Amino acid sequence: MEVVTYVTAALFPLFLGLGGFTWAQVVVLAGALIAATGVGATLRANANSARRQTLTTLYGDALGAVSGYLEGPYRILRKDGETSTRFALTSGMSDVKTSIDHHQALMRLHADPVVADAYDHYVTVAKIEAGAQMHIAWNAPPIKRDTDVNLHNPLPRANTDRALKVVVEMMQAHLRRRWYHAATRQRFRSAARAVTAAVEARELEEADRARRNAQADAETAQAGQDQPIDRLIGGGRAVRWLVHQGRRLAR
Repeated sequence: MEVVTYVTAALFPLFLGLGGFTWAQVVVLAGALIAATGVGATLRANANSARRQTLTTLYGDALGAVSGYLEGPYRILRKDGETSTRFALTSGMSDVKTSIDHHQALMRLHADPVVADAYDHYVTVAKIEAGAQMHIAWNAPPIKRDTDVNLHNPLPRANTDRALKVVVEMMQAHLRRRWYHAATRQRFRSAARAVTAAVEARELEEADRARRNAQADAETAQAGQDQPIDRLIGGGRAVRWLVHQGRRLAR
């Protein structure tokens, strides 16, 4: 009631200047204005809360899709050599990749662009790290005994873990950002800078890897041109070339 009184006192001179308004009418109009403002604020708060809940679910599902990809090397290492097992593994990994593509599109449509950038970075790093491990896992011999199943020796995930930390911080900063809270805005900006730095570092590393691979390919091609094929085979260069290609795939 006190709020209505204060608002009425503030608005009364305005309505009085317009003419034809009594004090009672101004009180009614002020009350309606306050009620409409309250309803609007409530609707906006509810809409923001619902959107945050939707994004929370999206973020969790998106991270879960990448977790399925990271599980790929372990699943492949458990292969038993059967054709049906190979089909199940390849089919399952195809579904995982489709899920990741789906969530990348959803992130671009619904999330803040910098959050989508962080997720794309996480996906790229996971594919590089786990992809190389899956290639090695396919070449490993099938398991014959239960004791062959790897349960205690986790595969290295240093790069992926760093990328996960970056994307989770970016997601949390986005969900908790409030326009009226300076600390949450500062956290969002700091997380965004971390995303930019991580993406730039990865791109520089990829460019350096591509340069080294191109240089190695050029050296291999030059070696092949310098000597006849019979000398290459007899001298063991063909074997070394195959080893070199295998190392390239593992990088």
